[in-house]
Amino acid sequence: MLKYTDISTNIYQAKVRYKILCYCWRVCMIILSLSISNSSDANALNSPSLLQTDISLDWQLDFNPLLEQPELFDIVINEFIPRPTTESGYIELLNISPKQLNLNKWILGIGNNKITIDYTQPINPGDIIIIGPEAPTNTHGINTHYVNLDYKNLPKTQGSIWISSNEAVLIDSIRYDRIWSDKILDGRSLEKVAPSYIGVDVQNWIPHPFSNSFGFENDALDSQSFELELLSAVVEQDSIIVRFNYHIQDNSDSSIKVRGAKITNYDWNLWNGSELKFKLADINWVQNESAYLEVDDINIFGDEAMLSFEIEIAHPPAKGDLTINEILYHPIKDRYASFNDQSEYVEIKNHRPFKISLKNIIIRDGLDKFGKYRSWTPINSVDWSVPGHDYAVIFADTASNVEDAQLMQFFEIDSDHSWGQVKSSTLGLVISGREIFLTDKNGMAFDSVFYSPEMHHPLVRDTKGRSLEKIENLATSTGTKWSTSAHILGGTPGEMNSNNIPNDESHNKSALQIQPNPFSPDHDGLNDVTVINLSLNEPGYLIRMSIFDRYGYRINDLINDEIIGTNYSTYWDGTDSSGNLLGTGVYIIWINAIHRENKSELNYKKPLVLVRKK
Repeated sequence: MLKYTDISTNIYQAKVRYKILCYCWRVCMIILSLSISNSSDANALNSPSLLQTDISLDWQLDFNPLLEQPELFDIVINEFIPRPTTESGYIELLNISPKQLNLNKWILGIGNNKITIDYTQPINPGDIIIIGPEAPTNTHGINTHYVNLDYKNLPKTQGSIWISSNEAVLIDSIRYDRIWSDKILDGRSLEKVAPSYIGVDVQNWIPHPFSNSFGFENDALDSQSFELELLSAVVEQDSIIVRFNYHIQDNSDSSIKVRGAKITNYDWNLWNGSELKFKLADINWVQNESAYLEVDDINIFGDEAMLSFEIEIAHPPAKGDLTINEILYHPIKDRYASFNDQSEYVEIKNHRPFKISLKNIIIRDGLDKFGKYRSWTPINSVDWSVPGHDYAVIFADTASNVEDAQLMQFFEIDSDHSWGQVKSSTLGLVISGREIFLTDKNGMAFDSVFYSPEMHHPLVRDTKGRSLEKIENLATSTGTKWSTSAHILGGTPGEMNSNNIPNDESHNKSALQIQPNPFSPDHDGLNDVTVINLSLNEPGYLIRMSIFDRYGYRINDLINDEIIGTNYSTYWDGTDSSGNLLGTGVYIIWINAIHRENKSELNYKKPLVLVRKK
């Protein structure tokens, strides 16, 4: 985890070393001057140059005989204001190195505009430098320097700021553009969160709460932690692109392997430092087989902590790999604030045993009379993927990130890279139905579905908040069938559909299981309820489930006319329809299942024993 406190400690230690060095230097010079003063050379004693030397040896706090050469990121851009309101925009620099530096004749660049800095005061470790047209002319205080430079205001929406030394050594550079737009606010500066982490990453900047903190510690300092994560490894043409959530630091200790073979030749660029790239030809790559990337001893930029990661490499999709598997076109919306809403979504199924990249996947509608169509692309599409034989979801939500989306809250989902968020209130899914296409950005079609309300189960009257699910594992000869989701929440985004045909022999026949039996509902935490599991050979049955006593009287209804999938579970707590706990005895569970489409009816009766201990 990257923290500025470690940098502050280093700067403090550097200051102590610097003061000791200056003290030792001055002592040496005084001894030298005294030695000369004791010389028998009278002319030397009266030498004006010696007197001048003595004067120069006055205890100057900023005197440093060993000014060091600046290097990249010794001084960093720490705060700037691209949209000032009542004054010109300042730029704040910070010396995060252990060196004493001199900015004289350095260059401040604003885009292509170069301004020479005329300032001779030494810059000590930890010092702040404030540059601007309205800064006091070349003045300084304790750890703070003001440099007056006449330049126009910074570009308001996109631009670049850079600094280089008098020997044309690049010291720091940032570029802000439309990606930064949510953070560029009128009259408020942008502050760096972690000074030692690279400034080209927009994640390292936060707008000041109300104005600016020029000359003082940033309000944003260490306001968030930077924890490195390996986001994706994707096959693209003849290469594999590896992406991290933050910029990494290239170091000789890092190890990158695929199938145990070490990668020694890869491309990495400092200014695009969250990505690295290597050729497929450099590894033993096998098409259409699962393979994992291993990264060891890698560190986030500016931090020394070494980390290790492993991730499955995502293949590009081919025809037949992906299909549309579930559609929620009429979500529950605009309820009271105490209830979460749903969002429109389309679920995608991966039919292959390896991970597939969805980076270029979109959903779109049909062509209009002008040959045009509308399309929807997730904002996080670069890392969007689906594991082998698993599910991905594209959904509409205006939340700032996937974790805060309504769909996540409603279905209580922990998000991962299989969730693709379209930052919109809709995917264009209309209640009356229409055709939707699953394609890539180049036009390759993977699947299409013409959904309509008629595809819902005929016994479901209110389909609002209920998705259409493809019946999974259906025999090819029977074609494709869709039905209303039987899940209690109205859908199964990212999971196997509630409407599925079990494909193992153990589920070829319907079955009813009750466990435990007997059970004892006496609230002692042991066998207080009995769980009833019903397995059917196909989805779409209308279920009624009731409890009878041994005399044939119905005492409780557990399910009344509910559409279920192939598997259903519920429980009984030993109470009657009024909530009263029943006495010890033998009871009968009765289940009636009717399938409207295939005209079939199933009936089950099974005894269960209730035992009261008190």
